[in-house]
Amino acid sequence: MTREELHRYRETGVEDCEFSTLPVIRKLTVDRTLPRAQRLQALAQQMGNPYLFQAQGLAVKVSFSGKRTLSDALAASFHTP
Repeated sequence: MTREELHRYRETGVEDCEFSTLPVIRKLTVDRTLPRAQRLQALAQQMGNPYLFQAQGLAVKVSFSGKRTLSDALAASFHTP
């Protein structure tokens, strides 16, 4: 994913997406035997836009503040060591 794609994803709002196209967070799978970087890459490939997904029937948009990278924030969110 390029910086430009990531910026475009970050700027996309829930209202700009078709609900049925958003990934369902509970259905995402990651092989925990892979190294951290590969797990995050696999997760990003399944999600497409890492800022938008479905959770419990709701469209969710996440944003991150502070100095953490998206990878660090996702790792913390999904409790990956």
